[in-house]
Amino acid sequence: MSESESLYKSNDSVIQLNDSKFVGTKMKVSKDVFQGPGLLKIYAPWCPHCISKVDDMNRLAKILPQEGAQVYVINAEKNQIFSRFFNIEGYPSFAYVNQNKMVEPLTNSDGEPVYDTQSVIKALCDHHNKCISN
Repeated sequence: MSESESLYKSNDSVIQLNDSKFVGTKMKVSKDVFQGPGLLKIYAPWCPHCISKVDDMNRLAKILPQEGAQVYVINAEKNQIFSRFFNIEGYPSFAYVNQNKMVEPLTNSDGEPVYDTQSVIKALCDHHNKCISN
């Protein structure tokens, strides 16, 4: 898969983002872009761990709206402005988009980045102040 390709199809439940959807650390205000707080997966299309999480992200994208949250994804290789601004160093990276549309790193209770799906869900529960039944 080339760097410019997406891991997600247009009919997937995730909300795909690009550089033009951000101003600094904030998502632009628009109903087609911001549909509520939630999880942001930052990925590279060549990354094996990113590829292995596609099904999990699509599954979460169907569950989270019931909990008042969304799943957003961005191809960091294709969106260099976002990647440089957020200093993305590893893939996948996860962030939380809060109700004010601000993007913040998704970390566990020790402040460490989360990577595996269960840790991501737990950290999302903590940030979102509501738990997700998976």
